[in-house]
Amino acid sequence: MTKYYTLPTLQKQVSPDIYSQLQHRDKIGREEYGDGLHTETDIDPITEAEAEVLDLIMYLQTQINRNQRAPMPQTQQDLLNESQQQAIRLAENMREIQKNIHS
Repeated sequence: MTKYYTLPTLQKQVSPDIYSQLQHRDKIGREEYGDGLHTETDIDPITEAEAEVLDLIMYLQTQINRNQRAPMPQTQQDLLNESQQQAIRLAENMREIQKNIHS
């Protein structure tokens, strides 16, 4: 079966800076797992994505909590809070996708 690697399909969807970061993450994954992420992987990508989004929510909340001790500029706090809300919505979307896939 043909493997369709994930990274090349993202190149036209993200900025060059983000793509460079994705390439770095792909390299780390290849070093750790011996291959890049592709369509023939044994993992459940939606389950993995949901877990990563939940981690993101926790990391962002940790930074929000730190800002209570040492505030950052308001524009940065606003961006952080907006990112947190987007992550929460993303987690809710992932949960809905999970329910539809596994029902």
